[in-house]
Amino acid sequence: MKIDNFKINNYGKIENREVILKNGINIIKGYNEAGKSTILSFLNSMLYGIDKTKKGNISEYDKFLPWLSTNFSGSMEYTLNDGKKYYVFRDFKKKIPVVLDQNRNDITLKFKQSKKGIDFLEEQIGVDRRTFENTSISYQKLVVLDDKNKAEMAGRLANLVSTGEEIFSYDELIKKLNNRQLEEIGSSRTKKRPLNNIEERILKLETEKLEVLNVKDKKEKMNIEREEIQKQFANIGYIKQMINEIKENFLKKEAEKKIYSEIYNRIERKKEEIEEKKKERIDVITKEKVFDKIKWIYLILTILTIPVAYFYIYSLIVYVIALIVVYIFAKNNRDKKMEELEERNRTVEKELNILRKDIIQDERVIQKEKKEFEERFANLKTEMYYKYKNYVNKEYLDRILNQDIEGVFKEAAEIEKEYETTMYKLSQINAERNVVESTSGKLTEIVEELEELKQEREKLLNYNDTIEIAKEVLRESYDELKNNVGPEFDKRLSYIVEKITNGKYDDVYIDNEHNIKMKTEHGEYVNLERFSTGTIEQVNLALRLAYIDTISKEKLPIILDEAFAFCDDQRLFNIMKFLDREYKERQVIIFTCSNREKKIIDEENIQANVVLI
Repeated sequence: MKIDNFKINNYGKIENREVILKNGINIIKGYNEAGKSTILSFLNSMLYGIDKTKKGNISEYDKFLPWLSTNFSGSMEYTLNDGKKYYVFRDFKKKIPVVLDQNRNDITLKFKQSKKGIDFLEEQIGVDRRTFENTSISYQKLVVLDDKNKAEMAGRLANLVSTGEEIFSYDELIKKLNNRQLEEIGSSRTKKRPLNNIEERILKLETEKLEVLNVKDKKEKMNIEREEIQKQFANIGYIKQMINEIKENFLKKEAEKKIYSEIYNRIERKKEEIEEKKKERIDVITKEKVFDKIKWIYLILTILTIPVAYFYIYSLIVYVIALIVVYIFAKNNRDKKMEELEERNRTVEKELNILRKDIIQDERVIQKEKKEFEERFANLKTEMYYKYKNYVNKEYLDRILNQDIEGVFKEAAEIEKEYETTMYKLSQINAERNVVESTSGKLTEIVEELEELKQEREKLLNYNDTIEIAKEVLRESYDELKNNVGPEFDKRLSYIVEKITNGKYDDVYIDNEHNIKMKTEHGEYVNLERFSTGTIEQVNLALRLAYIDTISKEKLPIILDEAFAFCDDQRLFNIMKFLDREYKERQVIIFTCSNREKKIIDEENIQANVVLI
């Protein structure tokens, strides 16, 4: 793959800048802050899209978003090893770029789309963004070392070869996958992990499910019992209603009896009054007899005084005259009294007649109302009989309807007691039924939750299988790399190291512990971190060059960002000569702020494309 040219419309602080690149060595030279890092970011973003993920406090997108323009775009032309040319235009504010083939046909939609856009280059060359950044591009920050982090740098280089990621070694990746299995899944030996929790919950739900299924028989029996009690309750309810109606009518009857009692009392009072009146009439007659007796007493006294009068004639005359006067006075008084008494007696007789008429009238009223009530009561019993005959036992109905008031009230008390007892039984069985219903109703919930949990368990087990497959693929890949690619890689690495160190070191390999070993001038194989910083940087470059030759059949461009900052002149000379000799048909892009690279290509007459910014 070769980047033929690119144009920056607006990206960061660079505006309207077009650059043409060639095969072989390309040097992009500029002072610090001139925009070299901006161009490098632009190239990577054109090929794989701009990263909007924040790293620290700012993302790549925000970092290079132009301040003074709304235009945030650029274009690029590149050629693959098969000779096909492509044109890409990308508006960095949009997810999907425009990709044209060499005939300027729009082929954008031929690539798979995702939430992030399209990965056209990955589909074309089989190299994803991270692999491209870790191998094809050598950033300045990766080669700035001091003595304290040599071992870390050596380890990162070994990781890059074994896993394709500088920050992860093979053992670390396996360990991370194992830890992920334990934390996110679990096993039969773990506790409180997702799989353990699901298994525990499934076991509990299966137990509850069996309990609910056992409740079904109890529920059926309970429903039968409840129906029987409901029938009893309804029957007692009808009886209670009937008795209450009878009670009500008896109470009405008693109320009417009170009215009759008042009439009876009135009749009795009138009879007493008649007797009293009769006594008054008897007294008048008696008084008349008394006056008659007095009259005869006067006559006897007169006869008795005649002999005496013979001797006392004058006295007799006086006495007789007095007696006559008294008699006349008494007779007149008696006649007057008797007349008054007779008048009074006549009045009493009238009153007696009135009282007798009232008594007769009251008795007629009582007889009439009693007859009407008895008829109504009899009709009511008949109505109640037909009203309740379908709900109440006939014998019981006949017995109740023929009860007197005391019997009805006694029966009402017993029925009320039975009603309350039956209602209590019904409330109890309803409460039990509600519990059973709630338990029975949970069956659907339990089955649904069990299904969900089993699906979750299946997902976890599938996830576990995926991790196991990943570990197996990683082992196989690692073994393949170590057994097949490894020897070729070590051979290529040793060759590059020999050339750029001018033959000083010619044997480099990575051991089973993922340590980079290099043979010293005395024949001893030692770990890379024991060498100088400059040597480690040479091996870093050699390792990337060797690795980039193995990851893709496509000849990817080699992009070096201030990669020689800590190389002395001799080391730089060896590297430049090697790049010129080995990569004439491959694109090498060197970003630098130094004049040393330009000086070497001029002195050694090396063909190179120099771009000044």
